[in-house]
Amino acid sequence: MRDKKIFFSFCFVLIAFCGIAQDVSLDSLLDADVSKKNGNEIEYTEGTFKTSRIINSHSVETTQKGVLDLKISHRFGAANNGLYDLYGFDNAIAMRFGADYGLTNRLTIGGGRTSYEKEYDGFLKYRLLWQSTGKQKMPVSVTLLSSFMFATDTQYLKLRLPYPPSLQTADKFSYALQALIARKFSSNFSLQLMPTMVRNNLVPVNLYSLGIGGRLKLTKRSGIIAEYYQQLGGDKLPRKYPKTYNSFSLGYEIETGGHVFQFNLSNSTGITERTFITETYNPWSFSDLHFGFNISRVFTVKKPKSVSSDIQPIQNWSPPADSIAPEKSDSTVQYTEATFKTGRLINGHTVETTQKGVLDFKVTHRFGTLNSGLYNMFGLDKASMRIGADYGISDRLAIGVGRSTTGKIADGSMPLEQNTEKEYDAFLKYRLLWQSSGKRIMPVSVTLLSSVTINTLKSTSIKLNTSDRLYYAFQTLIAHKFSDGFSLQLAPTMVHYNLADSSMPNNLYSVGAGARIKLTKRTSLNLEYYYQLPGYKIPGTNNSFAVGYEIETGGHVFQLQLTNSYGMTERTFIHETRGNWGNGDIRFGFNISRVFALKKPKTPQQ
Repeated sequence: MRDKKIFFSFCFVLIAFCGIAQDVSLDSLLDADVSKKNGNEIEYTEGTFKTSRIINSHSVETTQKGVLDLKISHRFGAANNGLYDLYGFDNAIAMRFGADYGLTNRLTIGGGRTSYEKEYDGFLKYRLLWQSTGKQKMPVSVTLLSSFMFATDTQYLKLRLPYPPSLQTADKFSYALQALIARKFSSNFSLQLMPTMVRNNLVPVNLYSLGIGGRLKLTKRSGIIAEYYQQLGGDKLPRKYPKTYNSFSLGYEIETGGHVFQFNLSNSTGITERTFITETYNPWSFSDLHFGFNISRVFTVKKPKSVSSDIQPIQNWSPPADSIAPEKSDSTVQYTEATFKTGRLINGHTVETTQKGVLDFKVTHRFGTLNSGLYNMFGLDKASMRIGADYGISDRLAIGVGRSTTGKIADGSMPLEQNTEKEYDAFLKYRLLWQSSGKRIMPVSVTLLSSVTINTLKSTSIKLNTSDRLYYAFQTLIAHKFSDGFSLQLAPTMVHYNLADSSMPNNLYSVGAGARIKLTKRTSLNLEYYYQLPGYKIPGTNNSFAVGYEIETGGHVFQLQLTNSYGMTERTFIHETRGNWGNGDIRFGFNISRVFALKKPKTPQQ
């Protein structure tokens, strides 16, 4: 009881301080127009944080009126399984898809679905006070947050029940109340305090904590972010729960136009207030850390009134200097630019090569099939992933490497060594011909691709030599950009299996076709199909078909897609696709491509 009194006293003292320290009328602040009326006499602080989340925790920021903020959060397994599981990257233990929407510049609603414990969440967020200077001074911003969580993984919840009785619907609910109190001390540093109460109906118990978070600006578009939650004394979770630790997370944040991309390390598995604040079961040590990332992408549903020039509608953002398209520098020979927006169409490569001195970091996700039902959120609870990087040695020559972990079937009906892939891949890509006009006419671009893949999954049924685990692919990528709005590509392909059974030859052949149809200045529709030639098809497989929606913002290319393929390497998605579109064996997925200019690139003509 004493801890509760201290907790609430702390909250009210801080809020009261905000209201009286500068002799400010609260009513006038609530009624003030946030678009700097009255001759700019009131200046509201801009961008205390870059997005509405610090890492796991909410920040004081609210979403602008009429803006939809789409969020994807991912947490991988702990690093304690070592290199075999790539220090946790093979296990996608928690994924959250959510969206925040600004009803007003001060009031935001939002919700999401997390695969961890199959949990739904929703929240209401109101910016009570806004840090400002000028005629009306306010030293801090204060945002009030009320959220609920509804866990649907009944098997997990029953393990946590303190007594044997049946699980009731009300037991699945948890609630959180927070006062988010932040100050932007300078353009480089912001700090936030977060007194919190979490109500767990399953136990039942009220749990109190105090969080602190901050952002340290490094460059114009990047910063270091951190957050920590100290659990306060008093009520505890019952003994059926493992020992809990205070949550600590550290991250690196990049902002490019409508995207905010965050890399983070955390000792917390969960992503909602109940799971990461009160149910963190790992200490902060290397073997227990979880790597993760957050993506925030805003869409202007209704043109908002800006709080400040720092927050603009997407159409007003301009791309950074590291644009991936080469510039024309020779008036007599004009090389075709951006036949495709990135080096991947959906699953397969395009004719595009990475510019000299540019690193293209790629994250690829494929989820379970849509026909897995609502309980598994139509496949979103299961994930396969590839993390890789391409580097431009020259404007025509690129190399790349990647690591992918994939699951073919999610129902456990296949043995582990047949159902899972743990692959490393590498490729060499050379642009032999470049579509051009003017003095030198070339009707198509032609890129040659050679790649190798090694499957590192341990086998319990047969002994495999290293050579048995290797696969090779050779492609000739032929593309023509017919107009600014339409590009087409053909991809004759050979995949070589070092280890093949009697039902198939070692060499398998296919022909791929892909297209990009431009929809707006920054978006397009992508299509991709691979036809396996007769006599070179593994029994029981289907031809791979994928459709995607692509968004390009500066150094980011973000792709959403649907495909019947589980894999992300040439062997797995071309020749081992077993999904059938007609049966609903369709997988949702996304690709992220982010370029970093390590050296100033030259144009292809130079």
